[in-house]
Formats: sequence, C-alpha cells, structure tokens
Amino acid sequence: MNGPHRERFTRSAGTALGAAIAQRSAPSAWPTYVARQPVYDRDRNVVAYELLFRDAEDATTASVVDAQAATGEAALTAMADIGLDALVGGRRALVNVSRSFLLGEQVLALPPGRVGLEVLESVEPDAEVMARLRDLAGRGYQIMLDDFVLTRATMPLLDVARFVKLDVREGGELALSRVRSQLAGSDVLLVAEKIEHPDEVAACRDLGFHYFQGFVFGVPQLLTGRRIRPGRLTVLNLMNALSRKDASIAQLESIIVQDVGLSVTLLRYLNSAAVGLNRRVSSIREAIVYLGMETIRSFAYLVSLTAHSQEPAELARIGMIRGRMMEMLATALGHDDPPAHFTVGLLSVADSLLSTPMDVLLDELDELDDSVKRALIAREGELGSRLRLVESYELGRLDHLEVAGINPFLVRDAYLRAVEWADETAACLIPLDARVGSARDPLRRAS
Repeated sequence: MNGPHRERFTRSAGTALGAAIAQRSAPSAWPTYVARQPVYDRDRNVVAYELLFRDAEDATTASVVDAQAATGEAALTAMADIGLDALVGGRRALVNVSRSFLLGEQVLALPPGRVGLEVLESVEPDAEVMARLRDLAGRGYQIMLDDFVLTRATMPLLDVARFVKLDVREGGELALSRVRSQLAGSDVLLVAEKIEHPDEVAACRDLGFHYFQGFVFGVPQLLTGRRIRPGRLTVLNLMNALSRKDASIAQLESIIVQDVGLSVTLLRYLNSAAVGLNRRVSSIREAIVYLGMETIRSFAYLVSLTAHSQEPAELARIGMIRGRMMEMLATALGHDDPPAHFTVGLLSVADSLLSTPMDVLLDELDELDDSVKRALIAREGELGSRLRLVESYELGRLDHLEVAGINPFLVRDAYLRAVEWADETAACLIPLDARVGSARDPLRRAS
C-alpha cells in the first residue's frame, strides 16, 4: 500500500499513540507497603504472619487515620500487589479488623482458608457484631481476639473465637497466669504477644501458651508491592452494577475491562483467593464466573477502600485500545474467544505500567491460560499474532498488514472505533445503562 492511503494510515496510528509508546518505560504504578510479623508455635516454627499496615517505605509503625481503610490497604497489598503465596507461603495471614471492616462486605473478599481475622480490642461485642462473627465462623474464618481482656461484656466472644491474644506487657506474669486460669474452661488457644525478652518466652511456655509473637524474634519485615491505580469512577460503577439484583456477567465484564488496573488486580486476587480452579482462565469474564457474584461484590468493596481519583494514564489507555481493537478484529475475522483477545490487548501494557518484566508478572498470575501467557511474552499463537498486528498498526508498519493478508480498512475501522470507545470510557461519559448492552496446626492454612 503506497501513496496517500499509506500516509493516512500512518498518521491515524502515529498521532494517537506514538508519543506514549515512545515513553513506555515511564513508571505508571505506585508502590504499596505491608509489614509482616511472624507467629511461632512452641517448637519455634512459623505458623502464621500478622499483616501490618504501613504507608511508607521507612515506616516502622502504623500511622492509622481510618482503621477500615488501613485494613483494606493491607489486605489488597497482600492479595493483589504482592500475592499471598509470595508473602506468607503456605501459612495463614492474620489481618486486623475494625468494627466497620468486620460488618462491611469487604471482609468477605478475604479467603477463609488463607486469612484469619484479628478482632481489635476496640470492637464492642454487641448483638450485631456477635451475629456477624458467628456468620463468619460458620463460613470457615478463624477468629482471633487481639489484646483480649476478659470481662462480662467480652465473655461472649469466647464462644466464636479460636484464638486469644494476650499482651505480656500488661500486668506481668501474675496477671497472665490469672487470665490463663480464667480461660482454662474454654477451647481457645492462647497467643502471647509483644514478647521482647527470651525469659518471657520461657515464662509463657510454662504457663501453657500455644503461640508466641514479639520483637524478641525480630522486628516486622516490610515488603513492597506495585499497584496500577484503578479509577474510582470505574469502581463505583462496578459497585452500582453489583447492587442490582439483575446484574449480569456481561455487565460486570464491560465495567471491569475498562480499567487495566482493576483487571490486573482482579487476576492477582483470583490467584490469592485459592478458589481451586480446575482449568485456567483466558479472560476477565471467566475470572468473574469462577469467583461468583458474592466474591466479586466483596472484591469491589475492598478495592473501593483504596481507589484514588485519577484519570487513566496514557499507557492504560493504550491497553484499552488494544484490547477493544483485538476483540473487534477477532469477531470480524471469525476467530474463537474474542474476550481472550481483549484480555491480551489489555494486559499487553501491564509490564510497563508496573515496571516489571512480563514473564515475572505472569508468574504471579498462575490462573491465566498458557495461550494468553505465550501471546504476552513471545507474541506466539493466534492471540500473539493478533497482538503483533495491532502493535504494527500502532507503529505505522502497514507492510505487516499486507503480509498477514488483512484488509487494512478493517484494521483502520477497528482502531478508530477502539480509540473512540477508550476515550469515552476514560472520560466516563457513557452512562452505566448505555454501556451495557484438622490434625494439622490450626494456624496453618489447609493445603
């Protein structure tokens, strides 16, 4: 293709995307932090890690203004930015929960087989809290009482708790012994916390404590993740859709795929949620189907606690354009699984957004189908060929279209429609309705 046609195609591709593609290495994600503090059994084996909110790389303590948001931030960092496997391995993660987090939908986003709930001492065990704790215990969550003080008011908590944490700094050995005697008739397991000296470990062992935690074993370790910022309006649209009884899989998919950050977060969450998939997913739609409406709703509430208002970065917009363009070309050319095409295009910029090599990033997404991974890493297979075609068009390499035998006008139309869709979506101009057409250690997680 020569002459004015070639010039027109080159201009349409280059002016919209050329500058952004030239700056692909620019970081578009921001770092997130969480600290972990191990819990040991009587044989000094690590059986769990408590996750602690941190808001900066040099933070040594939690600076908490909003306890609900702090819990959400720590949980999302653990599950989606770092991954529970990388953070705690096969051990259980313990998350501090305030009253508001406990009673909200977001708590159900934490997988019960992998996460234990540490109920803060500030949570009063009124009728609403007790009903919620019974429900959560029935769902398989392990309940731990943090900084527990036995009173007539707190006694009902022992009926739902599996573990009780006692602060060794409060009252000394005599006080611990008295509380230990008071709890002798219950089935709870005791955790000694804030241990700072070796002799305190020995004293608590003699008193019959089952688990131990404190600076005597080392300070909490800070770990860093990276997150692509999800758009707040996208999250709110998702929550709005989920509030409707007639919400459909297609409707939820159409909202989530608007946002690269939300899509990557969902796929990482899918890995951490340990849902036991018998096959791998190739699209956001399949991830939604496997997780189910209730889990997606809880996930949306969890993300909403941490979403910040910010317009999508240009790289994220490129991912949206690629995804939509690949989906339309797959449909027009009669290829199978257009949603998988969309997923490949959308995720093709994730490595640049997260400043992480694509193969390293995809190692974190075990549940993704191998055909998707091959397309993203090596541009192999049908999905990889379609991605190469789209990238060639972006760079104005129209000879690649001729070699592939693809009608250039079909590609141009798909590109222009994808740009229009991405611009409208990024600006949130389209109303929601218009867009949708055992014997084991009890603290160890089950394998």
